[in-house]
Amino acid sequence: MPNHPAGNYQITYDVSAGVAHQPVEIQTFNFPIYQPNRSRNVNAYLSDRWEIGKRMTIQLGLRFDRDHAYIPPLTRLRDSLAGRHVPAV
Repeated sequence: MPNHPAGNYQITYDVSAGVAHQPVEIQTFNFPIYQPNRSRNVNAYLSDRWEIGKRMTIQLGLRFDRDHAYIPPLTRLRDSLAGRHVPAV
């Protein structure tokens, strides 16, 4: 994370007008943020086995899975103030 004492930003340098190491892009951030990750899993497995006589066996299995993973919208922490580049909400 580009969390600097002077602010939350990242500068990209490149050659501009024939001059090397010139700042050409700035990306600003507003840290800290609260980023909860959510995940829901449901699993089930059923298995059964039947023996018919000495030479025949039947095995049956059933499986069910459901996964739902997502990242909700990112939000600023409640007690945080406005950042250097972002106004207060």
